[in-house]
Amino acid sequence: MTYTTATQHKMDIRIVLEPNKKRVKGAEWLKDKKVNVAVLFVTKNIQIIGHCAGHGHLLVGLEGLDIMCCYVSPNVRMRYYKEEVVRVIGMANKKRTIVLGDINAKSLRWGGYRTAQKKSIGWSGSMRRIWWCETPV
Repeated sequence: MTYTTATQHKMDIRIVLEPNKKRVKGAEWLKDKKVNVAVLFVTKNIQIIGHCAGHGHLLVGLEGLDIMCCYVSPNVRMRYYKEEVVRVIGMANKKRTIVLGDINAKSLRWGGYRTAQKKSIGWSGSMRRIWWCETPV
């Protein structure tokens, strides 16, 4: 459904977290090392300066702006979760960055019955140059 909607609306950038691995198999998709994050630039009007793929995150450099996409499984231990938060925020703090992520943390902000400890670990810290977009599940 996501792929059809993106095509119908002629979206320039497609960012998919937990993608259908068969759909993002082509070389035109930028992917993290686990293929949990996939980005496709449909238009040639957007100049990609570079990208850096990690395990569960992908940083795409554009002129004047970075896009950081990340996915954190709900099944990871707190230690790994904290390490990933530090890694993503450290990479995102280099310049103006939009962070898009599926962090699998429960929160009262999007209708959960409680806020998970994972949610409180720095994602909403004092990051002056970062826009954080949370996607409710």
